[in-house]
Amino acid sequence: MSNSAYLIVLPAFDGRKTSPDGVELSVLESPQFSWLSPSLALVVTGLSRSKVYHRIKWQLPDGDPLLVAPLADAPKFKGLAPGTTKWVRENL
Repeated sequence: MSNSAYLIVLPAFDGRKTSPDGVELSVLESPQFSWLSPSLALVVTGLSRSKVYHRIKWQLPDGDPLLVAPLADAPKFKGLAPGTTKWVRENL
């Protein structure tokens, strides 16, 4: 199976934790991920959208929102975490 890119939108968090709500993207079996902001991440993985969604969903408290959307192309953005543009150019 080829790799796909996904945009992940998580609930906002208060900055006291190392990642939003303790979410660990390492469960996606991919070294290719980047936190864009405290509530946004990009991941490139061989997993299906459903597997990505469920592996993150299981880490969130019940009722927390989650969006996992496939990306066909690199998104346009500004004002995100340092290094985001470089990561996107190298991985998408």
